[in-house]
Parts: sequence; C-alpha cells; structure tokens
Amino acid sequence: MLTNPKITKIHFPTALGLLILLIAIGAGIYFVKTRSGVKPEAAAEVTPEQVRITNITDAGFSVSWITGRETTGSIKFGEKINELKQPALDDRDQLSGGKAAVEVHHVTLKNLLPTTKYYFKIESGGKQFDNKGKPFEVFMLNKMVGLFEFVAPEFLFFEIGKRMDKLLAKSRLSKEEISDIFSFLKREIDFVSPEKFEDKAEEARKKAPHLKDVSFVALALKLDCKILSGDKGIKKSLPDRIITPSEAIGMLLGKHA
Repeated sequence: MLTNPKITKIHFPTALGLLILLIAIGAGIYFVKTRSGVKPEAAAEVTPEQVRITNITDAGFSVSWITGRETTGSIKFGEKINELKQPALDDRDQLSGGKAAVEVHHVTLKNLLPTTKYYFKIESGGKQFDNKGKPFEVFMLNKMVGLFEFVAPEFLFFEIGKRMDKLLAKSRLSKEEISDIFSFLKREIDFVSPEKFEDKAEEARKKAPHLKDVSFVALALKLDCKILSGDKGIKKSLPDRIITPSEAIGMLLGKHA
C-alpha cells in the first residue's frame, strides 16, 4: 500500500505504452526550453555559445557552454522566475574555491527539490545572459518521481530498443534527450519478473480484452496499480485501471488530480 496518496503507481504494459508517453512529452513538454540562442548583451568573446543542459536526474542537472575567450562563468538560479538568487559555481571552482577563467564551462546543480521547475541565467565575464529576454527553464524529470511510482515487466527495455527508430521519427526529441530520459527511467522503474504475478493470470484472462494483454493485466492486478496505455480496447475493458498518455501528461502539468 502506498503511504503517500498523491503518488500513483503506474505500470507500463508494453514498450508501446512508454513510447506513446515519450512521444507525448516530445510534442508538448520540453525538459529544456530554449529559443535558438542566447541574447547577445555583451561582447561576443564572453557570450555563452552552445548552451546545453544535460545529466537531468531526480536531484539536479548540469549546464555547459563555451566562450570565445577565457573568462569566469557561473549560474544564478531559483524556483521563481524573478528571484534568481542562488549561485552555482563552475565545477572546477567548487573544488578549488577560486574563480578560474576558462573557455569551456560546466556547472552542476545538486540537491534540488523534487516536483519543482527551475529557472536560471548564465553569468559570464561579470555579465548576465538569458534566453532572449527570459531565464532558461528546466522542466525537471524529477517531477515524475513525485507523481508516479513506475513498474514494468523485465522485458520492457528490450522491446523499446526495437522501436528506437520509430521513437526518433515520431517524437521531437533528440538522441541525447531520449538517452537522458531512458537513463532516468531505468533508474526509477521497478522491473518485475513474470513468476511474481503468474498467480493473477487466470483472473487477468477473464478481464483482458486480448490474449496479448493477459500478462500486463496480471501484473497490474498483482500490484493493484494503474496501467499506462493508449489502447482503446483495454481502456474500454478496464476503464478504472487505465491512465492514457494524455492523462499522464495532464497530471505532470497539474491539470488532473
């Protein structure tokens, strides 16, 4: 039994279910919202170029960029768009205690709160740079941790690997973004072996709309959890057991209870 009533245990019945969610994320949610470049408010030599946000986890993320000459660099961030007061130094400066002038900059933000959106600006050469008039935004993947507890059959990622080309073709995510998402999900999903829910197979056969759905319904019955699926047939057969991708996205955005 879950101790936190706000957390929904959600089961990916197939690789396709996860694929649909990722495509939906790519179509409507961007983990890093950028607007094709940084506002050039200072000389080109200290203007951040090739800004990248990577290593997004349940507790932080990294920001990297390059400059035309050696200069100091850091981040000012916060939870409110107009209150970016928390500093984050370059990783090397955090170790040395100083402020080194370099051309390649890398800042790691740690110990962040779950279910929180963060905003930040880059400080380079003593000047602040934003994203064409607005702070950079990071839609934290850890928001998913605060809302969902993930479970799936052991073979899930073998199936999703076979559909990688389809995922790349239909989503708006880059290979790097997809890699970050999968790395995160692999850490957060509890994988369940078939023998642990085989005792629910007979009940599942009576409720599943198709034979192919039996093992997935059995897992959901065993764990008493919801199923993420865009399949209309299984939604019709098990209306109280299914969460559609659009409903999951709505929950992430706070549109559904």
